[in-house]
Amino acid sequence: MLKVVHEKQTAEIRFYYEILDRVQIEARTGKRVDKNRRCSFVTITMDDGRVYQGMAICHSNDNFCRATGRKRALADALKYTPEGPIQKDFRTAIWNAYKVSCRI
Repeated sequence: MLKVVHEKQTAEIRFYYEILDRVQIEARTGKRVDKNRRCSFVTITMDDGRVYQGMAICHSNDNFCRATGRKRALADALKYTPEGPIQKDFRTAIWNAYKVSCRI
């Protein structure tokens, strides 16, 4: 878990990985795939109760890479915000904390 505090706001970021079948992937994303895929997920929970989620799907011809999946899932979670946008300076703080914790 990664915890980010910025201007009295707190976010907890959790990454996890699963193998999903094509039906589950289509139900979550609307994308059609031909077979099971490895996926990376991120959940960002804000202290005010808002939750943001992101997902990255590994192509069947690619090698699964957790680092790449984490980055893509985090980017997906930060751009898709149905609960309301995360402020730009807080998104920057999240990316900076991620870079430090994952040493990229």
